[in-house]
Amino acid sequence: MATANPARVWVGRLLATAVGVGLVLTPEWALRWIPALNPPALTTTLTADSSSGRRLRQLNPAFPHRFFSGTIGGYDLGGVRLTPHRFVDPPAGGLRVVVVGASTVQGYPHPTRLAAPAFLQSLLRATLRRPVDVLNIGITSLASFPVARVVAEVIPDLRPDLIVVYTGHNEFYGVYGVAALRQGGPWPWTRHLHLALMQSRLAGLLGRLITRMRPTDDPDATLLAAMGTAGRVPPGEPARARARHQLRASLEEIVALCHLHEVALVLCAPVGNDAGFAPDSSTIHLPEAQRQSWQRLRPRILPLVDGTPAAADEALRLLQPEITRDNAEASFLRAQALVIAGYSGAALAQFTAARDADPMPWRAPSDLVEVVRDVAAEHHVPLAAVDERFAGASPDALVGWNLLVDHVHPSVTGQILLARAVLDALVDQPAPWSVPSGWEGFAPDNGQLRAAHGDLAVENLVLTRSLATLLGGPPLHQPERSAWLEENAQEQWDQLTPEEQAGVQAWERLGRRPPLVLPTADRLFEAREFAAAAQHYGAAQREAPYTEWGDLWPAVRRGRSLLYLHPEGLTATERQEIEAAAQRGRLVLGAPGADPAFARTFGDYVRRLKTQSPLP
Repeated sequence: MATANPARVWVGRLLATAVGVGLVLTPEWALRWIPALNPPALTTTLTADSSSGRRLRQLNPAFPHRFFSGTIGGYDLGGVRLTPHRFVDPPAGGLRVVVVGASTVQGYPHPTRLAAPAFLQSLLRATLRRPVDVLNIGITSLASFPVARVVAEVIPDLRPDLIVVYTGHNEFYGVYGVAALRQGGPWPWTRHLHLALMQSRLAGLLGRLITRMRPTDDPDATLLAAMGTAGRVPPGEPARARARHQLRASLEEIVALCHLHEVALVLCAPVGNDAGFAPDSSTIHLPEAQRQSWQRLRPRILPLVDGTPAAADEALRLLQPEITRDNAEASFLRAQALVIAGYSGAALAQFTAARDADPMPWRAPSDLVEVVRDVAAEHHVPLAAVDERFAGASPDALVGWNLLVDHVHPSVTGQILLARAVLDALVDQPAPWSVPSGWEGFAPDNGQLRAAHGDLAVENLVLTRSLATLLGGPPLHQPERSAWLEENAQEQWDQLTPEEQAGVQAWERLGRRPPLVLPTADRLFEAREFAAAAQHYGAAQREAPYTEWGDLWPAVRRGRSLLYLHPEGLTATERQEIEAAAQRGRLVLGAPGADPAFARTFGDYVRRLKTQSPLP
């Protein structure tokens, strides 16, 4: 039998490989001509003002689809959106800040005007005394790996002067988390490969077809619940070490990107609800003898930590180190007993131990927080010590329900503290970020910030109701807090005015669109409650600037409310506000899809207000 020519064999193999590659690359190249299949860009340009040269731009709500596709546990990942903030480029001498992270940066569960980036903008403008615009690039559930990818997109597209990064809580269950249902593989190269495939037009088309062929998604499914089905990660699991490695590698990549492009950077030490949020009660990871001892002891301990200081002392006597070691629930109960018995100073270490031993690590364990601190120190990057800010504002440094609404998301006061921690990190930094020491002496206080940004009762009511549902069931399981919130929600409802109650009901009939403040403001205006109406219209403007429904229409109604309140004439500040609305209006009304009839109405409104003329 004749021997095959080796050269021919290799030529044949090369031709076969080339044909195979061509079969993949040809449709991939062809599909690039279909815009709908291209990976979504971070921003889009809507219009430009020829007289000023200013561009009206918008964050692309579909941008997260670079990381999210298909379904998880009945949840449609296509529903994950980036808040479509509209913005213009900063004026000459102005600065741009971009805050990157996950749901905490986004402001969840609050409106984005009550998120840390919005408060940061107000504080920076007051302390630096120059134009500063802060953009919120918060995308729910991102682990640090995709956060680094977002930073890589932000730098060339937005050309920021400063980037603030808040990450660390999603290293296990977030998108590309080390224990997530979709993690992209256990090694960095597999995650990069998976991400590259996510950007493929061919893979995207196939993914859409597969998604359409699947059964209808569960309308009641939540992303958080889906993430919780990934399983427990108790202490000692290899995933714990992988999380530390991923977080460090991602942060160092961010540091390198910012250094290369000469962009200032602030890293934030994440903070969680240690003193209030009860950890997962699973003990399956414990040695058999310890687990059995705890099962016998637990029914005796639970009543004691709800009792008197004497009962708490008895609980402390029973909760010996051999019981609490790596036992999250036992450590948490011991910490509670220490507080009840009057030893709050000793409780902090036990609450921390409970968080670190939690088999469901929704909150960043101590070693991940230390990774953030270490990277900042090693690379001389300013660190926003958010955890220390929260501890300083909490009784006995025990951070709990006083500043967080669930396991990791800050309250409005907590969001303000996060912003203040960033300014602390910028004290005495090189220009233009040299925040003077003692800056809090001339910056707005918390009450002023809440009033200016519109911390409103109707939104707090809806927030309380949603949190009661979230915490009442899986995967967070905080029944006591849920029951308290339900009772509190009824009290909040009873304290609303009839107009505010009508606004909530109208909003619910409208399918919870547009933002709650707008129908509530309309009800207040119709009832001639002009002061309250002006406050709510102002909140709508802050929530969605450079849009007809979120800025210009509320500007019309707010201006009318102010004239009714001050028939003698508007103040200088109010007139400046009108001029700013007029400038925004020229850009908005030049954007595609703008309503010509509204343009005429808006123009007439501006002319009348400038001349103090009565409005119909």
